[in-house]
Amino acid sequence: MSCSLTVGAQSTERIKIMTYNLLNYRNSTPWCDGSNNSSSQKDTYLNTVVQHAEPHILICQEVGANSGVPADRILTNALNTGGVNHWAKAQYTNNSFSDLVNAAFYDTRYVELHSQSHITQDASGSSLVRVIDFYRFYYKDSLLGGLDNDTIFFTVIGAHFKAGSTTSDQNQRTSAALAIMQYIQSSVPDDNVILCGDLNLNTGASAAFQHLIDYSVVGMRLYDPINETGNWYNDYGMRYYHTQSTRTSNTNSGCFSGGGLDDRYDHILVSDEILNGAEGMEFVTNSFTVLGNDGLHLNDDITDGSNFSVPANVLTALHGMSDHLPVTLELDIQKMSVSTEENSLEPHYIRIAQLTSNSIRVEWPENAGRANSVEILDLNGRVINVIHPDTHRFEIHDINWPTGIYVARITLANGEVAFAKFMKR
Repeated sequence: MSCSLTVGAQSTERIKIMTYNLLNYRNSTPWCDGSNNSSSQKDTYLNTVVQHAEPHILICQEVGANSGVPADRILTNALNTGGVNHWAKAQYTNNSFSDLVNAAFYDTRYVELHSQSHITQDASGSSLVRVIDFYRFYYKDSLLGGLDNDTIFFTVIGAHFKAGSTTSDQNQRTSAALAIMQYIQSSVPDDNVILCGDLNLNTGASAAFQHLIDYSVVGMRLYDPINETGNWYNDYGMRYYHTQSTRTSNTNSGCFSGGGLDDRYDHILVSDEILNGAEGMEFVTNSFTVLGNDGLHLNDDITDGSNFSVPANVLTALHGMSDHLPVTLELDIQKMSVSTEENSLEPHYIRIAQLTSNSIRVEWPENAGRANSVEILDLNGRVINVIHPDTHRFEIHDINWPTGIYVARITLANGEVAFAKFMKR
């Protein structure tokens, strides 16, 4: 077999995702306008927060609609300032009636927006209270020189569910969550999926949250990366994860919510493939952070007493910017490096995704060649299934294996044998 120049994954690039409700950014209401929610001050505050957090993707909620002008102002006044010019934004989307929209911004040195889509209705055709956006990004690996089979794609969802405690409010949140999952199933091409947003939920037991984490199609489910899916509201055990409110009684004449930190409204959820790193992107353990929450301000203003979780100027910016705190997490992305080795099918090229509770999909790069056999083994080494595929991508249905870790042993036509572990849930 001849030796040739090949590309293999040898290192990782770490990127950070941030979601942030900006509280009526450049949007006026009878209780919240330029007099008690200054746009110019918010630009300065947001710049301070972003410079400190250094995200690569920023998903915002409560950005004024106004045909996309407010998002343009974020880009020019808060992000690409002081000599910085690497930020870009996604296209503006909206329905026909909402004053508030999502906005997405990204660091073009690391990622690129490939495409985007959005939904305005639930499965029954009823209008959602706000647009839900789907942004498809890819990691810009310098060694790939463009898009190819090894490019890491991922979809980031921006959502802002209906606030309120009435039955109607709850039903609208449930409809929005179900609409997200149905759209992921029908229209999102990526296994790496991230949901960012203000979900306005008090508990993980809510019907809306259960649609997200316990969806009927197992392979589509999203997961809380910190696995804190209990009762969040005013719960001491959840104090490190509360995101609202930054204030108690000082609400700027009702523009900001009060009550102190006692709600976990803002979330970043990820797909199973990101939790286990199966598709070239993996959640970094212990990287989930609520910026400005030190766990010592339950029901308090974040500036009361001491709060050393962030520098003083950042704490001031968080307090002045919004009644929500931003949430961040980090992801490791496989980078490519050049080596002189025989062409081989390495484990990180084998992708195994669970589609339903009793079906999986197996695939590897087409240029690795045809496989004589694919064997599924349990951790005791017993062969529980053998397939003789005629393509590099196929599905196995009607499986009844117990939940657990399994190994795929792939024997290529050239005699090479490759192994890959996967989880069956």
